[in-house]
Amino acid sequence: MGWHALHDAPFKKLGSGQLGVPRAGLMQQGRPRSGGEAQNLASSSARHAVRKLLKALAAGTVLLAYVGSGKGKTTAGLGLLLRAWGHGMRVLAAFMMKTPRYMGEEVGELKALRRLGIGVVTLDEFGSPSAMFESILEVLDEYDVVLLDEFNYAVRQGLLEPSDVLRLARARAHAILTGNYVWQELYAADMISEVRLVKHYYPKRVAVRGLDW
Repeated sequence: MGWHALHDAPFKKLGSGQLGVPRAGLMQQGRPRSGGEAQNLASSSARHAVRKLLKALAAGTVLLAYVGSGKGKTTAGLGLLLRAWGHGMRVLAAFMMKTPRYMGEEVGELKALRRLGIGVVTLDEFGSPSAMFESILEVLDEYDVVLLDEFNYAVRQGLLEPSDVLRLARARAHAILTGNYVWQELYAADMISEVRLVKHYYPKRVAVRGLDW
């Protein structure tokens, strides 16, 4: 997948009602469950997962997510990573979906991160987002802030499980997730910012060196 070409479908919000408490009295003893009741059971499981994540977040770690169809999600995540690095914090940038090269050249953010001495891992080193994620989890406690770029998109594409976000709650590091997708468990994040597309120079011109890569 090219660095600049994640052309996502428009961002769609999940209504807060999807996390609501099932209506009382829908489940009666001895009566087969309807499709609606089965859906309520699934919602109950999701709510349990969300409560688990909220409890972990209260312990001090912070989960942030940048979502939406507009340009700037990765840029925002990199800005937070740079801020943390400036404070002497241990930081890691993990690019979970994008290739490290474009137009025959390594992309600018990777060059900059390496020049600064910031740890970087890319999809090419692991072969799949799931393999990368498992490896990151093993060393997560060695960092203070971790950027998981396009984590949300990997969930959307079925390359990570929706519940994988809950596994981040057990770590000591703050996590920054990017990508144009929102699912129920993600609503437990401390912050979700939507980057909305108003206007873009695509497809009238190709990606701009120094701005897009």
